[in-house]
Amino acid sequence: GKLTNLGVLSVSRNDLSGTIPSEMGKLTNLVHLFVYSNLLNGTIPSELALIENINKIQAHWNDFTGTVSEDFCELEELQDFSADCEQTD
Repeated sequence: GKLTNLGVLSVSRNDLSGTIPSEMGKLTNLVHLFVYSNLLNGTIPSELALIENINKIQAHWNDFTGTVSEDFCELEELQDFSADCEQTD
């Protein structure tokens, strides 16, 4: 399934590893994304900023690197964004 009607995705504290798939940007009805306290790495995909009505993204306590896209600053509905990102040069 495509899960296009999914409004809340909560997979925190599950020891998930790997990256957040950029395809998650296609979940246009997603309002809350909770992926904190896992073993996720890579970058937080800028495609998540395509979800215009997303209100919360909690991605802290993972192993993300890089920078967070400035596109997230343009999301008018985004009230809560938390992530721990280690800067890389």
